[in-house]
Amino acid sequence: MGQSRAIEGFFTTLAGGCPMAAMVIEVPEELKDFGVAVLATIAAVQKTVAGSAGGKAVDYDVVECAIADATARSECAAHGAVLRSLDVDKPTISIGGKLHRRVGRCEATYYTMAGPVVVTRSLYRERGVRNGKVTDPVSVRAGVVADGWLPRTARAMAHALQQSTSRDAEASARESKRLPYSRSSFERVAHAVGEVYLPHHVDIEGLLIQEFAVPKAARSVSASLDASTSDGGATRSFRRAAQEERGEAADRSQLPPGLLRDRDPPRRQR
Repeated sequence: MGQSRAIEGFFTTLAGGCPMAAMVIEVPEELKDFGVAVLATIAAVQKTVAGSAGGKAVDYDVVECAIADATARSECAAHGAVLRSLDVDKPTISIGGKLHRRVGRCEATYYTMAGPVVVTRSLYRERGVRNGKVTDPVSVRAGVVADGWLPRTARAMAHALQQSTSRDAEASARESKRLPYSRSSFERVAHAVGEVYLPHHVDIEGLLIQEFAVPKAARSVSASLDASTSDGGATRSFRRAAQEERGEAADRSQLPPGLLRDRDPPRRQR
């Protein structure tokens, strides 16, 4: 650890042209896997550039896919390096003021925007609690959602599902070559995000309202209440409050449509 490595193996010509000076990049030992992925990405681009000589037409859809796949591997390697740095490998640690003992060390899969990443990390259990819940410091420190979904990845998947169905979300992800996960994963992660959000939604919405700046050009405010999402009692209470504010009788809304009372003005005949 702490040593540096030089990325080597670059070709010195591009597209069959004149030799070019190679660049040597030093990579720390802990980022070795990321350096290898970057080297593979550069080699893929160099191969594509070399194959584009001669003035012939190029199927650039294939080029886009190849570059996307190569950069996705580099992105996953970068996440792997960062996630490994979040691991804590000590016999005993303190979490929330309580001592936890290490109970094992094994691999876990974390899910990024570019794909899954496997990282070896330690697991801890509160001292003196038999068969208690184990804690993964990497997940705690990174704010992982559910079983390994990184926060931005989970947010993006929930957003995609909000726009349409899980089948459409999967198809869109496949076309954009991002979030390469199944429709069942989209559904499961979106529900997990909802479970994290719901206990705090009142506070979150309150802060959003406070921070919202009303445009100076605004002249009116309108609101819509969806009766289908409210129970009958709540819906009636809203209606009754509105009627009382207008000075109308609260029981008038209970009359069948079109039925007149003595004090009602006659309706115009059409």
